[in-house]
Amino acid sequence: MELVFRLRNHLIVKRKRKWNKVIKFGVYIVLVLIGSLLGSCSLTNRLTENELLIAKSSITYTHPVTVKKKQRLRSELSSFAKPKPNSGLFKMKLRLYNSIKEPKKNKGLKYWLKYKLGERPALYKKSQLQKNQLFMEKHLTDQGFFNSAILVDTTVRNKKVAINYLVDCKGQYQLNQIIYPSDSSDISFLIKEYQDKSFLKSGANYQKSNLDKERSRLTKIMNDKGFFDFSSDYINFFIDTVKGNLLTDVYVNIEPLPEGKPHKTYSIDETYVVTNYDLKQFSNTAQDTILSHPKFNIVEDQRFIRPTVLRRMILQNPADIFSKEFQNASLNHLLDLGTFKFVNLKYIKYNDSLGNRLDRIYYMTPDLVQDIKVDLELNNRTGGYYGTVAAISYLHKNLFYGAEKLDARLSSGIETQVGNQLSFINTLDFNLQLKYSVPKFVAPFRFKQYSGYHVPHTSVSLINNFQKREGFYSIFNTSILLGYEWKETNKKLHQLNPIDFQIVRVFNTSNEFEALLKENNRLEQSFENTFIAGLNYIYNYSNQSLNEGRNSLFFRGEFKLTGNLFYLYSKLVQGNVDQAYELFGLPFSQFIRLQTDVRLHKRLRNNNLVGRIAPGIAIPYGNSSVLPYNEQFYIGGANSIRAFKLRGLGPGGFVPPEINQEIDEQFLDQTGDIRLEMNLEYRFDLIKYLKGAVFIDAGNIWLLKSDETPEGVFHFNQFIDEIAIGSGVGLRLDFEFAVIRMDLGIALRKPYLDRGFRWSFDQWDFKNRAFRKDHLNLVFGIGYPF
Repeated sequence: MELVFRLRNHLIVKRKRKWNKVIKFGVYIVLVLIGSLLGSCSLTNRLTENELLIAKSSITYTHPVTVKKKQRLRSELSSFAKPKPNSGLFKMKLRLYNSIKEPKKNKGLKYWLKYKLGERPALYKKSQLQKNQLFMEKHLTDQGFFNSAILVDTTVRNKKVAINYLVDCKGQYQLNQIIYPSDSSDISFLIKEYQDKSFLKSGANYQKSNLDKERSRLTKIMNDKGFFDFSSDYINFFIDTVKGNLLTDVYVNIEPLPEGKPHKTYSIDETYVVTNYDLKQFSNTAQDTILSHPKFNIVEDQRFIRPTVLRRMILQNPADIFSKEFQNASLNHLLDLGTFKFVNLKYIKYNDSLGNRLDRIYYMTPDLVQDIKVDLELNNRTGGYYGTVAAISYLHKNLFYGAEKLDARLSSGIETQVGNQLSFINTLDFNLQLKYSVPKFVAPFRFKQYSGYHVPHTSVSLINNFQKREGFYSIFNTSILLGYEWKETNKKLHQLNPIDFQIVRVFNTSNEFEALLKENNRLEQSFENTFIAGLNYIYNYSNQSLNEGRNSLFFRGEFKLTGNLFYLYSKLVQGNVDQAYELFGLPFSQFIRLQTDVRLHKRLRNNNLVGRIAPGIAIPYGNSSVLPYNEQFYIGGANSIRAFKLRGLGPGGFVPPEINQEIDEQFLDQTGDIRLEMNLEYRFDLIKYLKGAVFIDAGNIWLLKSDETPEGVFHFNQFIDEIAIGSGVGLRLDFEFAVIRMDLGIALRKPYLDRGFRWSFDQWDFKNRAFRKDHLNLVFGIGYPF
């Protein structure tokens, strides 16, 4: 035994020495590479005789006391100083660029090193310097630093040039008086009526951007109040700086129409709607005109959509004053229906004894109204599970000629797990979904005519799901939903389901699963047959746009309340009973569930920093002491804390005992009533379609109460100590239309049996297979995790 122990120690020491040699050799290579770049590659050795390298670019003030926000103005002016001096520690990117000869092809390793990792030299050009001066002086004028100048001083040494832009200004002007037109015209009256909304305020700093905003504001007011021909070109500002003392008066002037004619308001007259417009065939096809409503005409060669729907979508009636706001809302309504590919609008003006009138003609090109799609999806989840889902879906976007949608989807999936003794098919899923929606609010009480920018939808859904977990149980879930969905703005979406019914039945349970349920009363109650009835509401806010350079915020909040009406009814009819009240022969669930998901995307030059926090709580009460299993929170996996397996963490400091490997690997009992999840991820580009990420995840789930698992109960004075932490790196193939993701997470802080939460740094031994299995988690996913 002693000889074996010594031999084992000898082999371990020998392996450590081998790894130490490899590490030392790697460090040596890196140091040699850095030294060669710093020593052998001068920053200017590849410049021609007449070329100069911009080593420094700075901005100073001749009279600093005249500028209040010096750093902010310096930063704004610096954005016009181009090109920027080469960046990076020791100018390593430029040194790398200079050290590599010109590649023969526009691809390959040399090209990538030179032009992707490397950086071209920032060369001095006098012509560019003059452009920089002009842009800076214009910016100063736009910010109210009138009569300012930019002086340039250059210092040349060893083929390097230092550029200093000297800002010569007297100070920033403030607005003194804003003088609007004072005549008796309708336009002057409107300007005065909405003057409190002006972007021009006395005492504010002069900024050209505020003049542009004011011009747009006034133009919108005129367009919404009937001035069809009015545009921003008719608004001029006169700036009077004669008074001195850095004060200026702003005169707002409204130019008349050509030939000095006053601006006129127009009203809506006839409306024509061409429902099947085709540029190539329309002029050669006989069209019928149907008078659907006074001065509302449908032009078509065959029926496509009911006139009542079009009248509801197209706002404003005959004799109404023209409004561009209503015009844009009408166009958006027609596109929101989903039945038209293109919608164009044309106006015809009339000026006669009947007044100034507008005929409007809507040209609408129908889209395909039916669609059949077949999907095949491959997926995986942590724990060695791999699966496939096949689905066929049918969509009809104009079922009864009223833009009603019928969406039917049938899917089936199987899942298998590699590396255990379970049957080949681990999980079998069947899912049937039917959804019917109409483009309006439908309710037992009347709504006012909808005139918002987006079209609301009322829908009825029927969902049937059958799932068989081989060796455990089968579950059948039937759901009926009646809901409303509407957009308040382009950024705000509301979803309300006042009727949400579910019937959950569990059957074909195995002996092993029954044994687990008997040992865990909470889990047993979670898998009881139940009836869930209530309402839920979801609110989404997102200011994300196609402009990736902007920071963005995403918020999703969900509220669910079930069982209250049935509990009150049962209480009144049956009185107090010793067991849970039943409905349709099933006990019904009663709980409240709240959860949010907040994400912040911050742009850092060409990279992104994304933060996320997702808390949630669900409280059973009244007729329920435990939440239904599908309403409980879980954590871990590809879109959560990636260092832990799906349902492989919590609740609290709970560590599952190793009783039955087949059961343990399902993590069935690792769910909770409270969830706190936090993520921070830094995303960066590598090469064209390949992106990298470094992330850190933290969080856990907890129980509100439990006699069987006290270590999983939430306590305010200790939950911080029970936060698990994982970190890792990831690679993503981002093709814009699809993202394939691989993340490798390592547990930094995790619960240990009978020892609470501990940092795992002292356990790190990447050569040890048991360590890698226990602390590393490789996950694959489609799309970004958040």
